[in-house]
Amino acid sequence: MNKLSKLVIIVFSIASLISVIYFGEVSTGDIKIGYIGTKTGNEMNYKYRLFNGIEQQSLYLDENQILEISYESKTTTGSLDLIIKDPENNIISIHEMAPENEISISIPSKGYYRLIIQGSWTSGQYALSWET
Repeated sequence: MNKLSKLVIIVFSIASLISVIYFGEVSTGDIKIGYIGTKTGNEMNYKYRLFNGIEQQSLYLDENQILEISYESKTTTGSLDLIIKDPENNIISIHEMAPENEISISIPSKGYYRLIIQGSWTSGQYALSWET
């Protein structure tokens, strides 16, 4: 192995280590094939041929606020779940995404919450919106 190859391996290893230290985790290994759509404001709209992984949005919410979520989904294979996590990363709500649904959640304490769409080897589409 020549000196340049060794240098590239060392630099890559250091960059990976810094990434793990800074972000606190290794890549999620998401698979998104034909994943097309938008995430703007308080909406997410995506179509995909294959989705195995997560799409997420952070929201700052106050105590006793009501989070209202509406969604539509269509899956031809696999499954699609909506997960809501609190500021301590605890799951406060999980729903298998049916073709259409509305959810209201009372927020127990202020902080940054995460809306997570989790696809498990699914193909299809979803549209999700939220308001407080």
